[in-house]
Amino acid sequence: MSPRHKGTGQVVAILTTLTLREGWATVAELSAELNLHRDTVRAVLEELSVHGWAQHREEGDLFTIGAELPRLGLHQHNALARRAAALRAELDHLCRPLTLETP
Repeated sequence: MSPRHKGTGQVVAILTTLTLREGWATVAELSAELNLHRDTVRAVLEELSVHGWAQHREEGDLFTIGAELPRLGLHQHNALARRAAALRAELDHLCRPLTLETP
């Protein structure tokens, strides 16, 4: 599925590539791999860094995924786990054996 906005697709591509690399990458490497202009890649990474979604290391001018992105994923995971536990409790309650009392 193609994004409706070119910039959104670029951000998603950069984040996905950084995530799959499982390490650090230079602007030049990402630019070449994604076929995006270096200035575009740098601008996106700098903005993502401001929000903690990317991390910049001055030495070597390297970027990687920032701490905020995994934190968002963990928050979503925990929310889903809480919802699953509540649904399981409700299901257990509904499936409990019926007791029939005889006179």
